[in-house]
Amino acid sequence: MCSGTVEDQNKQIQAIVTSMVEKKRAYWSTTPVTPKEWPGPTLFLAMPGGGESGEAVPRIWRVRLGGEASDIAEILTEPGIRMEGNQERRHETDQ
Repeated sequence: MCSGTVEDQNKQIQAIVTSMVEKKRAYWSTTPVTPKEWPGPTLFLAMPGGGESGEAVPRIWRVRLGGEASDIAEILTEPGIRMEGNQERRHETDQ
């Protein structure tokens, strides 16, 4: 695990996430909660740089597991600012 080419690493990450989604589906499908409302954490998964060149740059994925499926993004290849959680929460002094 966690080695090989970039393609091998992509397959490994997809296999891990697929297993987590299957376990989430097995649990939540026994409840009255609709799939759209299934809660789920956001995880960060990392591996050493892949490929034959032996890149030292790590690979990091953000995996959102809320809802029926998942959302996987390799974050070091997608620049930007990421915010998690409820953005509507007020500061105590704002009330």
